[in-house]
Amino acid sequence: MPPLLHGGDHTGGKHMWRRLVEPMGLLFGQAAQEAIVQGCALPLHNGGTAFSMVRLIEGETVAGPMPVSAIPHTWLPVVQRLVSPVSDAGLPAGPLVMGILNTTPDSFSCAGQHFNVAHALQAAYQMVHDGAGVLDIGGESTRPGAAVISPQQEWERVGPVLEGLRQSMPAVPLSVDTRNSLVMERALAAGAQVINDVSALEHDPAALPLLADKNCGVVLMHMRGTPQTMEAHIHYTDVACDVVRELGQRVEAAVAGGIARER
Repeated sequence: MPPLLHGGDHTGGKHMWRRLVEPMGLLFGQAAQEAIVQGCALPLHNGGTAFSMVRLIEGETVAGPMPVSAIPHTWLPVVQRLVSPVSDAGLPAGPLVMGILNTTPDSFSCAGQHFNVAHALQAAYQMVHDGAGVLDIGGESTRPGAAVISPQQEWERVGPVLEGLRQSMPAVPLSVDTRNSLVMERALAAGAQVINDVSALEHDPAALPLLADKNCGVVLMHMRGTPQTMEAHIHYTDVACDVVRELGQRVEAAVAGGIARER
C-alpha cells in the first residue's frame, strides 16, 4: 500500500490542508536512486524510498495517477512536504520500534498485564531486548467507553514505572501517553523525552502552553470527541483525507501556540 496521504498545503486560511498529495509507484534501494537521478521519481522524505507517481487531491476532487514529471507547478509547495526530511523530534535518527506499556487495569491491548509495576518493568526489559527503540507509557485507558479517572490517578499509575525505567534503562528514550497537563509536567520532570497526546492537545487547555515552554518531542494523535463520545463521530467522507486534514489543523494549532514544527 502507498503511504498515507500527506503533504498538505499549510499556507493558512480556511483552505488549510485542502490540498493533499498521495505518493504512488514506490521504488526502493538502488532502483529508487536510479529513478531519482533519471528525473522520473522523487525521494520520499529524503530517504531510501522514492515515488514515481502521485494522486493530487483538492477537496473531494482527485486527479491522477500521474507521473511526478506531470505535477503542475502550483502543486510543488505541497509536494515539497513529501520530499523534505522528517525531523527526528529529539529521538534517535531513523525508524524506531515503539514498545507500548499500558499501566491500566482495562487496556484493550494487554488486558491489564502491565498494571502491576514489576510486571510493567519486566515487560519493558523484554521489549527493549526484542528491539524496541523507544517505550511509551500510558496510565489512562482511552478506548471507547473507558471510565474517567483523575490526572492524579493517572500519574500514580505512570510515575513509578517511568521512574523505574529511567533508573534502570537511562539510555532508552521514554514517551508518556497522556492528555493531561499535570501528568505531562511531572513526566517531563521525571525524565520523559516525548509527550504523546491522543487528543492532539485539545483535551486540556493548559497542555499546549506547557509544552511550548519545553523542548520535548510531541506526538499528536487523531481522536474525535472523547472516549465517552467518540463512537458518535465516526462518519467520514474519506477517512484517510479527513484524518490527515484534521491532524494537519492540529499541527498548525500547535505551531501557532509556540511548539516548533521540528518537535
